[in-house]
Amino acid sequence: MSDGEFFNRKLTGSCGIMSLVAFFFFSTWTTWPALATAQPPKSPATAPASEDAWLSRIIIDELSRCQTAQEYANLRKTASDAAVERLACGIPANMDVFIDLVYAIRACRLLSAADASANGELNKWLISNRQVFRLFLRAIEECDSPAQAWKNLGELVKSAEKDVLEYPALAVAFATSVPLENYRPQPNPAGLLESFQYYTDPKNRFVYDLHKLPYEVLRYLADTRLSIDERKWALANFAGNKNPPLLYFAVPYDLEHYEKSKPRKNASQDYTLQNLLQLGGVCADQAYFASQVCKSLGIPGTMVKGAGSGGVGHVWLACLRTAANGTGLEWDSQTGRYKVYNFYTGIVRNPSDGKEIADSQLLLTGTASLMALQKLETADAEVFLARLADQRRDDNSVAALKTIKALAGTHNDRFKDLPQVTDKTLKYLVPKRKIDLAMLEELVDMSIRQNTSQVPVWEFIIELRKTDRLPVEHLDRFFNVLVANTSKQFPEFCCTKVLQIIPTIRDDATRDKVCQKTIGMFGWRPDLQARILLDWGDSLRDRGKTDDALKAYQQAASQASNSVGVGIEAADRAEKIYRQANKLPQAIVMYQGLFAQTNKMDIVMEFRQQTAYYQLGKRLAGLLMEFGNVVEARKILSLIGEE
Repeated sequence: MSDGEFFNRKLTGSCGIMSLVAFFFFSTWTTWPALATAQPPKSPATAPASEDAWLSRIIIDELSRCQTAQEYANLRKTASDAAVERLACGIPANMDVFIDLVYAIRACRLLSAADASANGELNKWLISNRQVFRLFLRAIEECDSPAQAWKNLGELVKSAEKDVLEYPALAVAFATSVPLENYRPQPNPAGLLESFQYYTDPKNRFVYDLHKLPYEVLRYLADTRLSIDERKWALANFAGNKNPPLLYFAVPYDLEHYEKSKPRKNASQDYTLQNLLQLGGVCADQAYFASQVCKSLGIPGTMVKGAGSGGVGHVWLACLRTAANGTGLEWDSQTGRYKVYNFYTGIVRNPSDGKEIADSQLLLTGTASLMALQKLETADAEVFLARLADQRRDDNSVAALKTIKALAGTHNDRFKDLPQVTDKTLKYLVPKRKIDLAMLEELVDMSIRQNTSQVPVWEFIIELRKTDRLPVEHLDRFFNVLVANTSKQFPEFCCTKVLQIIPTIRDDATRDKVCQKTIGMFGWRPDLQARILLDWGDSLRDRGKTDDALKAYQQAASQASNSVGVGIEAADRAEKIYRQANKLPQAIVMYQGLFAQTNKMDIVMEFRQQTAYYQLGKRLAGLLMEFGNVVEARKILSLIGEE
């Protein structure tokens, strides 16, 4: 398989990113703190944390007593009602009680859906081991197959309970990861348990302390099924290497395959790390070798694919590393990413569902996952509560605090040796807020300031906009944070969000202003400008503004003339407009201009066919033939190597 074939092959699924934007025309650009230092908005404390401790205690105790699906379902409703009633009394500065309530609600939702007879023992084990369960409940939300994740965790608990308790995040990472399938089969692949035990074996010394990394990062260890023998070989040979990611360049490049289309030297041998190091390969093999060695050393890593100037596909490496300032950890996606070719956007495989995401999303969400667990759970609880508030908008019955008072009575009956919850104790719980849009927006705002990168909060915002439950003029408070924290360092993430929210803006003039300002914001990234122009062109076309749509498409094609993706796509849409108007000569002129400004790459045909130069030339030659200009068509075909 060539580099290009690897690049064009889908790892699994389609891009799993969502998207948004709208703040531009409502406010000027505000300078906000960077992601690592952003602070949640201050909310007046309605009570010291200790005053809510009783509510956490009784909810967790109630959870431990449930045994049937119906009991879990009943408690889920009770915990949800209590959470909404508590919100009506004000949002406390300390969110511990809400973290516990959300934990109970999620636990009940999962356990009520599980087969009690088949999973009863696992249910009890999870409730008794909250350190594992609290992570698993968040992680399983990201899985396409919760049933498989549940099965995986059960297998680990049954066979390696001690290790699961010692490495809870690693166990959750393994339970909620989809194993990587390489384009060539791995000899003697390790199974789930065997692979997990490799990382929990105290004899193996790893670069990072796997007790301390979050499951989001550890998934980039858990997704490998490399044979244990190969891992031990890597550990024995490279454990002392000062910069393991640079082993990408240790694999000799197979120039005869690249330049002369000769069979790969490693094609007839087993696809092992040892053989790759000896026989060499192309960039996909270099990235595979380096990523698997890094994983074997306990360094989370992954292969990244992308297309640069000219359109030829390439594969490089992303790895966890010590931050540039010497403190903490961060993701790096630069090893093998040759700057001269402008590999703007990389694509990686998300282990949680096997789908593709931009590497900038990996860098953003991966870095955010390294925040304190308390902060992550707080942000998660806040968006969960925002959804509850949306479901219970204008529910005046919560003011009676019926559920909270009933739980207080249960608490007193059950914990007679602890301080009793009396009317005096509950004085701090006075309903003073409506469950309305203002509360919903405050919770969303708090969540994105805690963790700008979390997907669920942006999905919720988009959902609210699509149904007009969130006024468009209220978007700026959220998107100022998005842009300030992501537009420069994680531009694909920011741009994708922008592009998903634009269609929810119903006013045509406002939508056009947003598109124009967004294009200006990404002036340093022609590929992103082209993507916005392409979407804007679609909007203009659908509104019957064909001439304006044509201009947008042509500008997009010109901006990304060396991009096989968006550049070719934009040119194709412009060509369709010309054809519908019976203006084939104008389409030819457009392609001639694009072809003239596109980079030619003198490489073998196998790779040349991937380039924008080849694809634009092929289209131009076809139009010239269609128009009857055979001589010019053959000249173009000669230039691209077809004649």
